[in-house]
Amino acid sequence: MHEPEKMVTEELIDVRFNIYNQPGMLPIMGRIAQAVLGTITDLDSANHIFEPNQLKQIKSPTLILWTRYNPGQHMDVAEKGMELIPDVQLHVMENSAHWPQWEEVEEFDRAHIGFLLAEG
Repeated sequence: MHEPEKMVTEELIDVRFNIYNQPGMLPIMGRIAQAVLGTITDLDSANHIFEPNQLKQIKSPTLILWTRYNPGQHMDVAEKGMELIPDVQLHVMENSAHWPQWEEVEEFDRAHIGFLLAEG
C-alpha cells in the first residue's frame, strides 16, 4: 500500500487472515506467488502475459486502471499497453499501490462504473 499507516485497518487484517487461514489455501497461495514472481524473474513468463500480438487483438473497449505506486510494474508497462490495445482508456490512481480498491475506494468505483456506463 502507498500509505500503509493510514490504510491497514483491523478489518483488513481480519479479512486477509480469514482468507489465508482457510483449509487448502497454503498450496493455492504458493501457486499464485510462483505465477506472479515468475513473471518478474522469468522473461519468458512475462512475455507470455504481455504478448503484444494478443493485446492488439482485443476487440472490446478496455480500461487500464493503473496505480502510481504499483510495486510490480511501472507506468511504462501501462503506456505500452495503451499503444497496443485498439480502444483503450488509461486511468491512473495517484495515491495507490497494489490495492487501489481498498486504498482509494471511491475513485476506484467511480473509474469502473464510469467506464462501464459509457460503454453500455
